[in-house]
Amino acid sequence: TDSEAGAAREVLARNEKIVWLQKFQLARCKGMLDLSRMLAEGASPLAAPLIYGLCYRGEINTSADHAARNQTAGLVPRFLADCARMHSFNGLRTKSLQHHANNLILFNWPADVLEPKGEPYWFDLRKAE
Repeated sequence: TDSEAGAAREVLARNEKIVWLQKFQLARCKGMLDLSRMLAEGASPLAAPLIYGLCYRGEINTSADHAARNQTAGLVPRFLADCARMHSFNGLRTKSLQHHANNLILFNWPADVLEPKGEPYWFDLRKAE
């Protein structure tokens, strides 16, 4: 994510406020499927494989009761990631449901692309609110 508070909200339970964080610098970022853009900007031409997968493979039309839907909440994001990998994308950029920032979901990246910035540290979400 692109903010400390956003990163903390991604991993903390509602009542938790302190988390260990590590910043990284991403040296190059090619082949990312950007799902974070607003619809008003127009759909990315790179989204066609996902649209195909959602519409024609039946994921978007799968009906289930509310309890079952809650148990399988991770299936659609996993399906999107699988579609992106199948079409040779290196990762996804998405809006977060936990905060205002964007998230990068990286698939198979070489170790030399991600460089740690500084040392790991404790972050207190209460100080950021």
